[in-house]
Amino acid sequence: DVTRLHQLGWYHEISLEAGLASTYQWFLENQDRFRG
Repeated sequence: DVTRLHQLGWYHEISLEAGLASTYQWFLENQDRFRG
């Protein structure tokens, strides 16, 4: 619940769906960094 954040004046700039897609794409492009 982000009610308190909104009360403080903070609002998201990226939707959850777009953020997840972007993070997943980054992971796919960088997964070799994390393989041991």
